[in-house]
Amino acid sequence: MINNLVVDNGAGTAKVGVKLKAATGRVFFNNTVMNNATTGSGDETGGVRCDHETTLYNSVVWGNTPVAAGQQISAKCTPVDCALDTTPDLKLEGGATPTSPEGYRPLPDSPCVDKGTPAGAPPLDFFGFPRFDKPDIGAIEY
Repeated sequence: MINNLVVDNGAGTAKVGVKLKAATGRVFFNNTVMNNATTGSGDETGGVRCDHETTLYNSVVWGNTPVAAGQQISAKCTPVDCALDTTPDLKLEGGATPTSPEGYRPLPDSPCVDKGTPAGAPPLDFFGFPRFDKPDIGAIEY
């Protein structure tokens, strides 16, 4: 899963923003998972659930409504250079609750700018703009 916006889901019986079930071949780079809500129980999150050990790279998992406070990702997910709810202000064009894809673009002073892991990062962002030597965190480059 590369360069995706998974945002504003959760009506009805939704249990998670993203659920990674495959035992092999899991790739999770430069995604933005925000403002999703879970109606599940137990270990369901509003953000990302990994059924097998998975590393999440350069991704924003923020502002989701989980079952337990602070539970943006499940225990089998390992974040590397990610912005989670512990990041107080992402400083996005659209604020904390953007209303269009462009609103998820980081502002120049965002803690997401130039903070990603270059190895494995996609060469282009969500809109097809190039990523540089120091990729931004999330699906969209500044």
